[in-house]
Amino acid sequence: MSAGPPAIARDATIMAMDGDKMRMIRPGKNEFTCVPDDPSSPGNDPMCLDKNAMEWLMAFLDHKDAPKGKMGLVYMLQGGSDSSNYDPFATRTETRRQMGDDRSARDGGRDGRDAR
Repeated sequence: MSAGPPAIARDATIMAMDGDKMRMIRPGKNEFTCVPDDPSSPGNDPMCLDKNAMEWLMAFLDHKDAPKGKMGLVYMLQGGSDSSNYDPFATRTETRRQMGDDRSARDGGRDGRDAR
């Protein structure tokens, strides 16, 4: 698994995306779960998640609220190729906004050119 450090990935549970569900490929021996890729995303974007982050991912896949009061850790050492950094359910790539664009945080994504 190229998403996480070898010391974590070698003993992690390996899960595969199967539509909007997950299926186990290999049980693990530590608290991490690695996912080789999400075939619905435009590129290769493997990830390794700790237990709390996995709870968040499962809530996300089920369109439920994330667990409250928990922080999770996700390794994505190969990067990511999701369509949007702002809308996790987006199906097309955003070209106008970039991570760290202060306007996006300040005005909810409107850049002054959009009708209000």
